[in-house]
Amino acid sequence: MRHTTAIFLLKAGVDFATISQWLGHSSLNTTMTYARADIDLKRQALMQVFPEILAPPRAGHVSSAAINIVDWLKRL
Repeated sequence: MRHTTAIFLLKAGVDFATISQWLGHSSLNTTMTYARADIDLKRQALMQVFPEILAPPRAGHVSSAAINIVDWLKRL
């Protein structure tokens, strides 16, 4: 429940220092570690579903899937 509330606060624009104090963390680095872990878990889940789109491009090669996702992002 604390994590969910912290994520809502972050999405609402509350800065990490305030969230860190609210959570009672002794260091801002602790809060940043949790935030980073959350992003990494999401990236891993997406890699399982969309490996060809999220895989790093090979040197000198841009896949058509990467181009399509860029177009999709521009339309957001």
